[in-house]
Amino acid sequence: MTEMFPFRNLDFTRFPDESSSSKDFSKILQPLSGFVGFNDLSVRILSPFHLCQDECIKLTNIQSEISNLLSAKQPVTSSFEISEDPRSKCSQRSSEKLDETSRSEVSEQALSTTEIIWLAGEKFIQSSSVGVYDSLELDLSSSTFLLGPDKKERDVQVIQHLLAAAEKVDEEQFDRAIVLLNQCDEYACAEGNPIQRLVYYFTKALRVRIGLKTGRLTSKDMEKLKWIDITKTIQSAIPTSLMVHRHVPFSQVVHLTAAQAILEAVAEAKRIHIVDLDIGIGVQFSSLIQGLASRQECPVEHLKITAVGTKSKSEIEKAGVWLEAFAVSMNLSFSFNIVMVSDMLDLDASLFKLNSNESLAVYSSFLLWTMICQQDRLECLMKVLRSINPCVIFVAENEANINSTVFVSRFTEALFYYGAHFDCLENCLSDDPARNILESVNYGHAIENILMPEKEQRTTRYVKVNVWKTFFTRFNMVQIELSTYSLYQARLVAKNFGCGSSCSLAMDGKSLLVGWKGTPLISLSVWKFT
Repeated sequence: MTEMFPFRNLDFTRFPDESSSSKDFSKILQPLSGFVGFNDLSVRILSPFHLCQDECIKLTNIQSEISNLLSAKQPVTSSFEISEDPRSKCSQRSSEKLDETSRSEVSEQALSTTEIIWLAGEKFIQSSSVGVYDSLELDLSSSTFLLGPDKKERDVQVIQHLLAAAEKVDEEQFDRAIVLLNQCDEYACAEGNPIQRLVYYFTKALRVRIGLKTGRLTSKDMEKLKWIDITKTIQSAIPTSLMVHRHVPFSQVVHLTAAQAILEAVAEAKRIHIVDLDIGIGVQFSSLIQGLASRQECPVEHLKITAVGTKSKSEIEKAGVWLEAFAVSMNLSFSFNIVMVSDMLDLDASLFKLNSNESLAVYSSFLLWTMICQQDRLECLMKVLRSINPCVIFVAENEANINSTVFVSRFTEALFYYGAHFDCLENCLSDDPARNILESVNYGHAIENILMPEKEQRTTRYVKVNVWKTFFTRFNMVQIELSTYSLYQARLVAKNFGCGSSCSLAMDGKSLLVGWKGTPLISLSVWKFT
């Protein structure tokens, strides 16, 4: 039989590749009611305006520390361990640890979720080589399938079973796959440790794939589930985003790196126009507004932000209201525009109200991947951006190779990618209600979509920064190097979090990769048109 599952060929010891008026403030600070899991007090404390104030205080402290470091001429790479090779340290450390780890030692070592997956992969290969999973009737009473008494050992074993189940699903041996998934369900738990949570959502997604492949589930069934997910997302979006922004380092690293890149690009401009392709709650502009308002040389006369959207206009308007209030509190002249189109194909340069005396910048945060499965929309967007010719474009995207038509490749990459995310939330959010919402609504739905059969509407498609580089060059874009100041700032922002030591930063050419315990999760890059 042709080998269809690549786990047996993977080296699991290496990194897997591939102040305003009181009226205005009353709008900003009023409780956001109707969100499950968040009481009025927590929402008031975590309003976008309060987070902006907190971020500004933090930024002031960071700027002071950077000034001291720069005056001492301390190299950024040696001081803050920003590696030139995003995989070398992680793969070497993990290889050494896993080479020394035997079955009896698993319980004595604190392995990360990614390292547990590596170890389980090696054990899966060993078991597969002697045909453990190939018998007609799986002997679930054997020591191979019974989960051990030690918690960490069970983590490794259940990932083994999950890998075996995925292999059987790919080979369409659904009966054997279901037996293995039942074994996984004995340990999986939506509110357990990171491995239990990870396995819970992956086993659920594999069952959906089996249902679609066998006809037990239909596209209509999936549409119903999709609408339920949309409702949950709407109910939880703002409180969850605010909690993640406050407690998980990735968000603030992205926001402050973007702000610094834009500030440097418009350093000599008095009138500034920023186009945001997916503004969300708008908290990403707090540090930028503070930086522009405090500029002594070449003071800013006016800042205009234009938000592009295809849905949820009322939410975009709310972001504009509090952004304006925050700008006024900083004594910065400000205006907010919205460009609403029913389809990205309708986007046109004439909609942006551009002025020749403005310096134009574009902010794109986790939007481009949503159009990978709609190439005509992506091409249209890029052509519009080229026609308005901004002086700088900041791009943040997920750093994973989850666009393959080969199921097992997507499964492998997704397991490592989301394993790091679940590990991160265990450290940063722990028992916070936002964690369960983020995992079930965001991660759970994404994992399910990634593992869908190719003929279904598979929309969750991530690609790595090297793919974006190739794509951007088609539109005559060149990459701009991140400044030393940006790198200092990114490291210090992460350092300010209690879990910041696990937030890894690495350079991939001119791009900054932000990750967790050595696993890259986000790519940050800055561009301009030639």
